[in-house]
Amino acid sequence: MGDNPSLQSSPKPLIADEISSTIGYTYKCLASGIWALRQGIRAMQANASDLSSVFERVITELTMAGGDADTNAAVAGSLLGTLIGYSNLTTGWVQDLKHRDWLLAKADAASYLIIGQGAPYDYHDDIDTTVDAGKGPMSKEEMDARWGVLIEVCVADRTCLQQANTSRRCTEGWGTWINSKKWKETGKRERIAV
Repeated sequence: MGDNPSLQSSPKPLIADEISSTIGYTYKCLASGIWALRQGIRAMQANASDLSSVFERVITELTMAGGDADTNAAVAGSLLGTLIGYSNLTTGWVQDLKHRDWLLAKADAASYLIIGQGAPYDYHDDIDTTVDAGKGPMSKEEMDARWGVLIEVCVADRTCLQQANTSRRCTEGWGTWINSKKWKETGKRERIAV
């Protein structure tokens, strides 16, 4: 079928080591996606009755061909899945997908934002779009606990403590705050020289 790897019936020529210096990983990934699309188009033109088996075969072949298999399969799967549609994806793969419901909600949101179809999406209601992913600000107690852990690590590693002290000199002057025994007993930080 000529020298063009995307026209081959197997994905192996797409990721062969001997062509790595000539096309690079980005182009291999793109060629893998094009190869998957061509396989899907051929199956649709042949009126394949089970497009899910085509999807499974193509992604399995591409993965088993090696190379940057996870990236190649992710790009090819995205393109081929878009072509054949969600209902034609391999059922077992979809049902066993970790975080499936979250991923489907993101896909629905993208569909609504891109083509205006599907369930309405408002990013204000999506905790994943907040700076802290919906966790909310830390309380004083949580912040103090994190500070205590940082100081304990720094005390254990004198170099870290010296670096922290040097950086604080720029903003606070001499010394540094540490998690001392007195602070643990009284709840107050004590300023000491390092």
